[in-house]
Amino acid sequence: EAHDRQTPLHLAACWGLEETVQCLLEFGSNVNAQDAEGKTPIHVAIINQHNTIIQMMISHSAIQLNLRDRQGLTPFACAMTYKNNKAAEAILKREPGAAEQVDNKGRNFLHLAVQNSDIESVLFLISVQADVNSRVQDTSKLTPLHLAVQAGSEIIVRNLLLAGARVNELNKHRQTALHLAAQQDLPTICSVLLENGIDFAAVDENKNNALHLAVMHGRLSNIRVLLTECN
Repeated sequence: EAHDRQTPLHLAACWGLEETVQCLLEFGSNVNAQDAEGKTPIHVAIINQHNTIIQMMISHSAIQLNLRDRQGLTPFACAMTYKNNKAAEAILKREPGAAEQVDNKGRNFLHLAVQNSDIESVLFLISVQADVNSRVQDTSKLTPLHLAVQAGSEIIVRNLLLAGARVNELNKHRQTALHLAAQQDLPTICSVLLENGIDFAAVDENKNNALHLAVMHGRLSNIRVLLTECN
């Protein structure tokens, strides 16, 4: 082992030496060894985009795909961070629940992608059947649709709805996504939600509907949309 606790398997994974990796695995190298940064050889292969090596490691019977590095990243999280969709898909085949892992704030990968307006990752996660109705595991209980409205992303709102997001889900304040959109300057998103059958008359814990909130926040464009669409 080197001073940074990298094993020969780490180095071969880093450099993309497929035959060396194969040989080391056959001779019993520890596929789950963690270096000084907590990275396993598969973390290293993912970061360096060596997809054949990633596949070899995923096929190894002893691989543990839930090991986190010092940054708290599992191999799946690492694949999402480095936009290695092939690796992410391969991990999901072996570990179907990987996409639902949450961080210390209770957010899974779809929540994070939506919050970051990362449409590429959102579309990838939808394509691998991530749960589009999963709630953030904290007191807010926000759905991906609520988060997309908060982020002001019409394209993500549309894609979540196409993928089966339930339009009338409530947050902890009994607010739908329309309540949130009405408070921000988001007339187009208000329209999209109404087109998709959101309950215009739903009231939150303070007995306010979306129109009340648009008026309270002085959102004239939203008020026009809400009055026009609902007549």
